Order: sequence, then C-alpha cells, then structure tokens
Amino acid sequence: QVSWFWLKRILRDETGPEFDPEDSDKLNPLANITAYFNACIQHGIQPKIFKTSITVIIPKPNKPDYTKAKAYRPIVLLNCIGKLLEKVLARRMQFDAQKFGILHPCQFGGAMQHSTTDAGIQLVHNIKQLWKQGMDSSAVLLDVAQFFPSINHTLLAAILRKQGFAPALCKYFENYLTERQTQFVFNGETLPPMDFSVGVGQGSSLSPILTGLYLAPALFAVAPLQQPIQVELEGVQIPMSTPWTKKSIRANGHATVQFFVDDGLIHVAGKLDGKSEEQDYEQLLYNNILLKKLCEALVLQLRRMGLAVETDKLELMHFTRRRRKKGWKWSDNHPLGPVLKVTDGDTTHTITPKATMRYLGFWLDPRLTFREHIRFYTVKGCSSVAALRMLGNSNRGLTPKDKRRLYIANVIPLLTYGAQLWWHPTWKGIKWAQKALQAAQYRAARWITGAFRTTPVGALEMAAGLLPINRTINKLMKRAALRVRTLHDAHPIKAHLPTLFEPSALNITAPAPYRVTKTRDAVTPITHIHKYSTRATEEFDSVATELRPGDHLLDAMSQRIEVDPGYCAPAKADRDSFSTWVNTYLDPLISMVRQDKTANVVFSDGSSLKARTAKRPYRVKTGAAYVLLTTDDHMNRQTRSRAIGCGQVSPYDAEMMALYMGILAACRTNTLQAKTIHVFADNKAAITGILKPTASGPSQRLSVLTCQAVRKWLEDDAERTFHTHWCPGHVGIDLNETADIEAKAAAKEYPQPAEMSLSMARQITTARELELWRKQIRSDTKYRGAGMFGGDRGARKINTKSTSWFMARSGDYNREMAQLTRTMTNHMPIGAYRERFKKDGPKYCWYCKHESDRGIAETREHILYMCNGWGRGYWRPGKGANNHPTLQPHMVNHRLKWDWELFNIERRTLEERGLWQAANDLVEQRNTLDTRMHLYGQDWEDVYHFIRMNPMAGTFEWNAIVQAAQSDEREGKDFTQSVHIWKALAHSRWRREQRERYVQWQEQKAAAKWKRDKPDAAKRDPWGWTATFDHPDTLERRFTQWYVREHLIRRFRSSFGDDELPRDEEESFAREFGWRGGKYTPIQSDSPEDVGPNVPDPQAPPAREGERRGTMRGGTTHDHR
Repeated sequence: QVSWFWLKRILRDETGPEFDPEDSDKLNPLANITAYFNACIQHGIQPKIFKTSITVIIPKPNKPDYTKAKAYRPIVLLNCIGKLLEKVLARRMQFDAQKFGILHPCQFGGAMQHSTTDAGIQLVHNIKQLWKQGMDSSAVLLDVAQFFPSINHTLLAAILRKQGFAPALCKYFENYLTERQTQFVFNGETLPPMDFSVGVGQGSSLSPILTGLYLAPALFAVAPLQQPIQVELEGVQIPMSTPWTKKSIRANGHATVQFFVDDGLIHVAGKLDGKSEEQDYEQLLYNNILLKKLCEALVLQLRRMGLAVETDKLELMHFTRRRRKKGWKWSDNHPLGPVLKVTDGDTTHTITPKATMRYLGFWLDPRLTFREHIRFYTVKGCSSVAALRMLGNSNRGLTPKDKRRLYIANVIPLLTYGAQLWWHPTWKGIKWAQKALQAAQYRAARWITGAFRTTPVGALEMAAGLLPINRTINKLMKRAALRVRTLHDAHPIKAHLPTLFEPSALNITAPAPYRVTKTRDAVTPITHIHKYSTRATEEFDSVATELRPGDHLLDAMSQRIEVDPGYCAPAKADRDSFSTWVNTYLDPLISMVRQDKTANVVFSDGSSLKARTAKRPYRVKTGAAYVLLTTDDHMNRQTRSRAIGCGQVSPYDAEMMALYMGILAACRTNTLQAKTIHVFADNKAAITGILKPTASGPSQRLSVLTCQAVRKWLEDDAERTFHTHWCPGHVGIDLNETADIEAKAAAKEYPQPAEMSLSMARQITTARELELWRKQIRSDTKYRGAGMFGGDRGARKINTKSTSWFMARSGDYNREMAQLTRTMTNHMPIGAYRERFKKDGPKYCWYCKHESDRGIAETREHILYMCNGWGRGYWRPGKGANNHPTLQPHMVNHRLKWDWELFNIERRTLEERGLWQAANDLVEQRNTLDTRMHLYGQDWEDVYHFIRMNPMAGTFEWNAIVQAAQSDEREGKDFTQSVHIWKALAHSRWRREQRERYVQWQEQKAAAKWKRDKPDAAKRDPWGWTATFDHPDTLERRFTQWYVREHLIRRFRSSFGDDELPRDEEESFAREFGWRGGKYTPIQSDSPEDVGPNVPDPQAPPAREGERRGTMRGGTTHDHR
C-alpha cells in the first residue's frame, strides 16, 4: 500500500533519508512514476490494478425512506497511484474544455473557475433584470437520477472523440472504461468483486469532468450559444432570447438553462407585459407553457443519453416583483401561482409552486428577500459555535488563538455563504440581516475570550480580533468582485458585465453566452461586481497556453532551467553562517558569471514608498529597476539599466515587474554570443513565481509574458541555459545596490501610471474596512462599552490578525485571556460588577477598610491603582492611600478623573474633627496620585503587566478563597490574616527582582545596536520588557493550591480521622511556603521589603503546562467555583 501523504511528498520532489540524492533518475520515484504514467497514456492502457475499486454505500442524510436504493450514495475508494494519474488527466481535460469551449458556459459544476455562487448570481441577476423590463419569471429545478452510475461507457468514448480530444487520450479512455470491477461494502459486509459496464466512480478525480463532457451535448442542443432557444407553441417556433438586448427581450421573452453537475435549472419569462394582477397571472400561465416545452425537450435529450430525471424532485417557483398585502394569494386553490404539468412518457406530473426553494444551498423566495436563507445559515452558524464549545472553555481546552482560527475557518463561511446574492454596499433594506448574523459572532467571541454575557459586542470583537460581521461581509464581497478580472472571457458572469469586459470577435477562446448592450441595468449582484471590479486595472489570461498543465516552461525545459530561491541559505539572523555563505558561495558565483562573456547577468529590484494624503490615505509609489551586464560586439563587458514607476501596486508586483523587464532585456540583447542568462533578485517569492504562472495569482500576466520570452530564447539555441538566483540586499554587491538605488529613485521621482494591481486593490479593501472599524470603536461608546479601559485610545492597537493586542499577549492561555478581557471591559467578578448587575457576593474590597469600618467599593480602578493587596510593576500609591475612599478615580468622558466634591467633603470632615494631619496627608496623597496618573496615563500595557503579576486579581478563584477565609474569620480562625499577610507582602521580593532585571535589560538594549545586535532578552520579548517577568504560575497558583488543600483538609478534618496533617504534607508546605504547625512564618530578611513566601527562581521557565491540561501541580483544578 502507498499512502497519499507519500505520493504528495514525491510530487513535491522532497528527498529524505530513504532517497539517496546521488542515485540516478532511474531510481528516483518521481521519475519512475512519470515514466509509468506516460506509458499508460501513450499505449492506451489502464493497468488492471487501477480498474479495481471498493465502493462504500453511505446513506444520504434526512431521507424519508431508506428502503430505496436512491437514499444511498456510493463512494468509490481507488488505488492511490491510480488516483494520482486520474488527477493529472482531470486537470488537463478541464483546462482544454474551458479554453476551447467544449463545455457549455452555463455548466457550473466540475468546471474550472465555476462555482455555486456563480450559478446563483446569474439566476438572481436574470430575475431582477427581467423585473426591470416589467416581466415576471418562473423557474423549474430538476435533478438527474443516479447521474454518476448511469454514464454509458460507449457513448462517453464517442463523445470524447467527437469533442476533439487527442486520439491517444480517447484510446486510453476506451480501455479505462472497460473491464472495471468493484467490491461493495455495506453495513460492514464486503461483497465479492463484480463487473460494472456503466457509470463512473463518485469519488474519482475524473468523474466531474467526464460527466460534464457527457452532459455538454444535451445542453448545447437545448440552449445553443448566441442563438435564440426555439420553443414550439401551437405549431409555431418562438425564439426565446438568450442575448441580453432590451428590444429582443420585450419581443420574445427570455430563457436560460444551467446545470451544476446533475442539478439543472430552467428559467423563463414570457413576452407579455402585465400591468394588473390579472395580466400578471396570465404571464405566469404563459411562463408555465414555456417551462413545460423546455423541460420536456431537456428530458427527451437526457433520455436519449441514457439519463433519467427524478420527476418527484421537480420544483417550481414564480418570481414576482409586485409588493402585495400580507396574506395576499393568487387564488384560493393556488395561492403561490399556477401549477405546472409536465409529461414524461405516458405519465403527467403536477408541480405546485413553493414558498421557498433551495437551489445549490441558496434559499429563494418569490420576491428574493432571502429572509429564509439568512435565518437558515444564522441558525446553522449558532449551532456550529455551540458545538465548538466542547473543545474548550475559559479554563482549559483549545487556546484562544486556535478557537479564533476554528471560528474563522468553519463558521464565517457558513454565515457568509451566498451573501453575493443579497448583499448591498450600503446595507439598504437589509439591516435586519446584520442583526441576525451578529448573534452567531457574539456567541463565538464570548467563547474565544471567556468574557461575560453582559460584555458589549464591540469590546468582545476587539478582544477576539474579529471584524464586525457587516464589515466582514463588505470585505469579502468587494474582494470577491475583484475576482471577475481573473475569469476567462467565456465565463457567464463576465459576459453579463458591461462592454468593458465584452470579448473581442478575434478572441480564440470560447464565445460568451450573452451579448451586452449599454442599457440602464437593475440593481443586481452583477451591478456591485462591476462597480468594485473596475478599481483594479490588472489584466489576466487564465487560459493562456503557458498555463496548460504539462506544458509549463519548467516542465518542458526543466533540464535547461535552474531556479535557486535561496531556501538553503542560512537565515540572516545567524550572522556568522550567513556571512560564511555570502563569502563562500554568493560572491564566487557572481564573480564567475561576471567574467563569463557568454552570459547576460541581470540584477533587479522593486521598491515601494508610502505617499498618503488626506484624500488618498492608502496611496503608494512604487518603482522597478534592473541592471543588465552584457557583452558588446567587441567582446567588452558593459552595463545598462532601466527604471520605471509602477503605480498602485504591491511590493511583490514591483519585484515581478523588475524581473520581467530585466529578463526581457536579457533575451533581446547579445543574441549571437549569449549562451546563458543569470538573474539575481532579493525576493524569494518573485524568483519562484516569475516562471510558475497561475490562473489568478498576482502579476499573472507578467509571469506568462516572461515564460513566453524565455521559451522562445531557449528554443532558438539548444545550448542555452537559464538560471535564477536569490541575492540578499545590502550585502555589498555593487550591481544589486545600484538596482536598489534606481528602484527607490523611480518610486520617489518618476511619474506613476494610473494603474492598480489586483493584490493592491485587495489590500486596500481590507485596510479600509479595518479603518472604518477603528473609527466605529472611537466614535461609538455604546458599541465598545463605556467601561472599556482607556476609552477610544486602544483602537489603533486592534487588527484582524493573530497579532492583535489581546491575542499577541494572551492568545495562548485561556485563563489569562479571560482575565485580561474581563479587566479591560470592566465586566469582571468584583464588587462594582455585582452591585451594577445585582449579583450576590461581596461588594467591598477584601483588603482595604476605612477607619469608620465603612468598606471601600471594589472597583477596577481601585484594584489597578489603589489597593495595596496587589503588586504593581510601575508604581504603588503612598502609605494609607487605600484608607480614603474619596481618592478612588472615576470615569468621566472615558478618562480617569477625581471626584472633587467627595474629596472636599472628606477633607472638611477631617478638619472639623481636628484631624489636621490626616487632612494634609489626604491632600498630599491626592496630589501625588494625580501627578502619577498624568505621568503614566492609562495604557493597556499597564493592565497587562498588572495581570501578569496578579493572576488571581478579579477572578472567581480568588473570590472563593476570600469568602472561605472570611467564613473562617467569623468562626474564630486565623486564615484571613494569613491571606492578608500573603497578598500584602508576596510581591515585594518578586517585584524588586523583576525591576532589577528590567533595568539590566534596558541598559543592555541601550548599549546594543538594536537592529543588528539584539540582546538575548530582546529576542525573546516581542512586546517590550514584560516577557522578562516570571509567569505568576510559579507563585500565585502554587499558593492557591496550598491554600485550598490546607483549607479543605482542616475544614473537613473529621473526614480524615486525624487531628494533624500528615508529616509529609506538613514538610511540603514548610519547604514551599514557610508554613509550620498550621501557622504562617514569614521568611526572615534584613530588608523590610524582602518579606513573603519563598519566591521561585526568576530564571525558571513559566509553569504553563498545568494550565493547558486544566490542572495545577498536584492535580488540583484551577476552577474552584
């Protein structure tokens, strides 16, 4: 058995320990497989082992009767190497079918660049365009029964030969379709092998293209291109217009036939102009007559090919444009319009119109409101999020980054499926859709961040790094509109667009199915596609000859082309190895090719500079340049160069332009003496992509033109060779530096053409939606929440990548992400939250008490800035500040301010009582805190540092510990005092050590050259000096583990039957926490700050493994709720 993983590895030509690179090509597995496949096709033989398969019978979901054979789906399991051969042939046949127009343009399944969304867009566009012409339309859905198992092998071979495929390929398929055997597996039972003379395997790579080619003649017969569909009515042939012209539609009506694999659709509109309800009903009756004729003609064509239509699956819908009152119906017997009767042989089937119809996953209704469609996928999205919850929570399971990836990869496609059909750029008339879809994202954001239900949706999306759902859909739809530029000219979506995209009569590609005229169109999905697709000006040729599988330049001339993208070069960060590589490999190579007078040497580079203005905030200036070293007629080496401005393109596009210009100049220069071309560039992706064109990749046209030029240059002389090399920038190579200088000068000084590449247009679309989101965060207090820390000043730190502020800091740890999100949004389990939302629990700070026994409210600001029970990295309030509740800052206009009225009342109260010194202390403390607040301000990093040093602050775990301690205090025990002492003093030594490490790191950073000689601490610290903190797991959670165990053991001592702790437990506590005989004993030290439990080694790695498993050392769970 050969695994698919092994085959893919061979296809990538990856060698390993089992392959000796010194072996000849005869021992190379890739060469052997290639020769084997070529022999199969050239001799027209499909090996017998590839003809045997295993067919697994799988029941289709939601079928009413599983006693019928059609309620099951046969899936074919094939030999891995045989599957690889089929995949190679399928890619080539798909390309040829599209390039030469063998497939019908309205075949959307199993065809290159055709999708379900394209089929839905065409249907919705036709319906709304007909409404604009004053015509109601009707559509019938049909399904071919047992499509894949019903393909006739003899007829398929004849069709392939008639369609013009190569004789060797036709001969191969004649053998491919004969003597095939399969073993059926059903309910765990394997049947003996049996022959089958019809059908293609549903699961084979060849099945989609073969069935599409098999079905194409029937579609061309019923719906010929550029000709009206002929419908015979009362003995008269009535032409139904497929060309889109206003005059012909009004005169003849319209008809379209389209298929997605075996799911067909017939859409018609009669020529009657209805101006009243009675005339509208007559038009629907006329539509039914046309549908009946076309449906019966299509069924007849399919029957001639051995295919049958499942008549019980026929569905009908009438699309009407008129607004009517609620509960309105066409008639009592047929409230949704007239029924359709279709004759199949001697049987007549009656089809009743439906209120909703599912077509390729789109839920349609007669007025195209798409309410059922959005409701269905909203419910499905919410169900998916609910199912994902089993993979993790706020304590354990998948990390927040992984949760976010799952949501983006699985739920976002569900919510946005089919959005092109109903989306409007301004969301006019579909605001309800935004609210419905937001529900699923809100649940997902809560799951990712571990936030509370009461958290505002904007704050959740900021923490999770998720664009609002309306912004997400806007971005996806605008980027999808740009895709139309990459489609081939015969694509039906491109043919519907205005004359800007109308194919030329001289074009050799397949003809377009429709002709377009300059008329005012209805607002349809095609309208939006045209509006946003014209923002890019880059041209594509998705069916160019250079793109044909098997005929790529690197395939045809692999022995004469060398591509060295520098993947084997050491990284620049490894300065010694990289310098050695430059001196021992790159410099000698460049010196050698410069001395070779038969070699043309090219150095190219691209440059991009930001040129933002108020009106054009995303404007860039780009330049491309090359330097060519060649030989003149007198055999003297000379250089020539050229630089141009490229316009609004990405840096990659500028690099590709420079490579194209340099290679083209090298191919046209010194054509008599030149035997070799060496190209050097500093962009690895461009070096690889310039000779590997794709159908829709960036700078695709430049890559195609480069391949054509190189192919012609190599074909002119059999001794010529072509080489590309990676040459890193700024390593002292003079020609490379010259190209870099000229490219930058071109970007800065040369005129910029009014061009925009597709990749740049996509980047601008994404950047605009991100900036609009940030503006919403800044301006909409209700959206982000009034309690968001720092108000609107954190918007600039938010993006939609995993590098967003929250994800970059806590994306790998569930507990920390939950605590950070709750703290930043002010929706955390503290007294102020319980007071606001009427929750049970303590309302006042557990540590701070006023001299009048009045508790101090436990607010977020109190915890962050005032309470001495928690450690701080930057500064601490003065002594006694926690005893004055009026010193607590308040949120005013989203900034921390002091309540001057309460402060003055407190000061006057102290003065009236004669406590002058206390009043003066109060003023002094207020001034000190105010100064510090203005000095340090409100920064998100402060909150993150605080949480790193205090992982128990504002958590359910610590609240449970405090409540248990208070309960013990009421019972006369001394555990509360232990908690107070520990929280007040535990961070003193740790804080001092971390501060010393921070100062040392800053000195090292200042002494080093930051860009070339980063200190070790900086390499480990992407956010600044905070990564040098030891993670509090090593202290806080060990204490929590100890306290909970000690508390439970002593509280339930009777259950153990022992009055004292076991000896080993007592010794363990004594070693780790200074606990002796049930009492807390601080560590003795000469320094007054050096007090507290034993602090772990600062150099020890963070103990985070326990959190990922959901347990702490010793097996105690984190979640003490």
